[in-house]
Amino acid sequence: GSMTEKGVVIVDDGDRKVYRSVPPQDILNRRLSLLSELKPLAMQLHQKYAMEKPDNRIYQLKSVREIYGKFREMLEQTRESLLIEIFPGPFTALKETIVQLAARDVSVSVRVYDRQQFEILEAYPNINPVLSSYGTDTFKNWEAQWLSCFSDGMQFLTAFLSAGCDEVFHAIWSQSVIIAWSFYSFVVSDFMFYQLKETVESATDLETVRRKLSELTERHPIDADPGIRLLKERYR
Repeated sequence: GSMTEKGVVIVDDGDRKVYRSVPPQDILNRRLSLLSELKPLAMQLHQKYAMEKPDNRIYQLKSVREIYGKFREMLEQTRESLLIEIFPGPFTALKETIVQLAARDVSVSVRVYDRQQFEILEAYPNINPVLSSYGTDTFKNWEAQWLSCFSDGMQFLTAFLSAGCDEVFHAIWSQSVIIAWSFYSFVVSDFMFYQLKETVESATDLETVRRKLSELTERHPIDADPGIRLLKERYR
């Protein structure tokens, strides 16, 4: 269309037409106003078609920057429950992002392989740190770094990096809810098993074990996360 139709210039009608440019801020304000009006419709359409055509693909991530960026994005998108398994290298790079979760109303469990990093997370009451029982023995078997993240039973990320975290051996991300929830429920059970095992080995009475089991099941209830709710909504 013409410049006047686009709202870039205005015309003073008279004996001689005079064209005047519209101040850039006025143009920007009108565009922002239009975007604000269209946003609810865009969100509505996105939700509609996301339900109709879920993205079940599995994506390969090729760079460490891409992996860390996706990890941060997943943490932002988490609404209720988050599980992280992380080796010392990625933890050092992502620590600030992880501890920010303490300020949010999200159930978070993080399994680490370094006692100092475990103690860092212990300082945040809303984060449940889990120190791997394998500890440093793990690094005798792997010349590599590991990072996994499971968000709401809705999406997951798994990355296998070089020892220096400068090369990607293999990394995948998916929001296929069927796969994501299957992995999520398995990892919840795995986290619970090792934490409960420690309690069973050290407890002097059955009531202590029961309290620990209740605490763990309340933190990440397998049958109440967003992933299983979405699966029931889609497929039952």
